[in-house]
Amino acid sequence: MYSIIVKKKDSESSSVLFRNFTKRMQVSGIMQKFKKEIYNSRPQSKNTIKNQKIRKLVKEDEFKKLFRLGKIQNKSFRKKR
Repeated sequence: MYSIIVKKKDSESSSVLFRNFTKRMQVSGIMQKFKKEIYNSRPQSKNTIKNQKIRKLVKEDEFKKLFRLGKIQNKSFRKKR
């Protein structure tokens, strides 16, 4: 587990103590490690990858069909930025 120790001196106020604590947290990199653990995404399962490929093939077939019928004029149907 992580531990950061910041001791208050006699002349320090609580706001200075808090500032010293946040500085040490940033320097140690604890928050970055913690956020990586929280927001780390798990790898996709074989079934999801398979379903995505199937959806992509179906969309491509539908697009080719519409293109052959003349309902879509150009091959690039995505919006250009």
